[in-house]
Amino acid sequence: MFWGLTSLLFVSATLIQNRTYHFREIALSLIVIRVITSILDLQMLETLVNLAVVAFFAWVSLALVKQVMQKEQGPEAIVDAIAGYLLLGISLTLVMAVIQHFDPNAFTEGGSPLVSKKNYFSSNSYFVFMTYTTVGYGDIIPVSDAGRAFSKFTAILGQIYISVVIAILIGKSIKSK
Repeated sequence: MFWGLTSLLFVSATLIQNRTYHFREIALSLIVIRVITSILDLQMLETLVNLAVVAFFAWVSLALVKQVMQKEQGPEAIVDAIAGYLLLGISLTLVMAVIQHFDPNAFTEGGSPLVSKKNYFSSNSYFVFMTYTTVGYGDIIPVSDAGRAFSKFTAILGQIYISVVIAILIGKSIKSK
């Protein structure tokens, strides 16, 4: 999981065509810090790094949406839009992990805290994407105020992203005709 997230950091930075903000350098810096905190087992610093990674993914997602707005209609714009959507979902998964770090009982599954599960990151991403897409099966339940607020924010953000990006792509399609 750790190396998958680390690889995703670097790959997401390469999706951005704007060289002004040094996305690759920031991604590499975050990777180095993550490796150091993992080796030294620094829990609090790891939480701060997770927040920095969330901010980075959100920044990359917004940059991808900006690229979609600036590009001509075509497959590249669609790939950028999809990548932005998925990165926002991963960002929200990390936010959920931070919430659980401070409030382990924020989310439950089958009556027990989600963090007590062996691979709760997988459960987190499942919950986030089910909420993000407003499917919401109800098997994972937000029980704290922070968990509920996060769930509402996730559902709203997912719908806003989809509606804005689809409007941009449709607008480009109409304009090109």
